[in-house]
Amino acid sequence: MNDGTPYSAFEDFLRARLYEGSLDFDGLFCATDLLAHRTRPSVNQTELRAPEDVQIIGCDGTRSFGDQE
Repeated sequence: MNDGTPYSAFEDFLRARLYEGSLDFDGLFCATDLLAHRTRPSVNQTELRAPEDVQIIGCDGTRSFGDQE
């Protein structure tokens, strides 16, 4: 997704690629660790498991997100 794209576009992307309980890819590469953290609930709603079914990877090395959970 490009900067400024609403998060709902990711959820649409995820649903469009879900077929018979699996995705047509095995990993999500996110520009930030916070974005990777935020994608997990969306993945869980598809009944897929991270990391067993899909890897979620953030690449900025953030160790905590302040008040973000």
